[in-house]
Amino acid sequence: MKLRPKMTIFAVAFGLILFALIGAYFAFLREGKLNKKLTHETTARIDNVDVVRAVDPIFGSEYTAKTVLAFSYQIGERRYQRKAELSRSEAEQYVPWSIAKVCYEPTNFETIENPKLFPSSHQCGDD
Repeated sequence: MKLRPKMTIFAVAFGLILFALIGAYFAFLREGKLNKKLTHETTARIDNVDVVRAVDPIFGSEYTAKTVLAFSYQIGERRYQRKAELSRSEAEQYVPWSIAKVCYEPTNFETIENPKLFPSSHQCGDD
């Protein structure tokens, strides 16, 4: 039995889409497990929000290319200053000089040095 070329293309495309969806699902589950380990929290201060705008070269329309958030926080005696590049929808909840939250795992130095930033209403240890 020989598949027609058109059917083969559809079968391959369907397989790739299915593979991507399964991968995204497992990445989502992994992210949830990692967030559950971030049980300790500290207050973060939003120092600056830089919105980088760009112009589409073909249509000439202006759009938000990226948003860079500068924030600072303190864990123990050490003060940290970090930057995070966020999407437009993620960055909408942060305002300069407002308060946010850093969730971290005290036994994992990586989560202290490169923390996840959350809105101040977020409960650390939740997905």
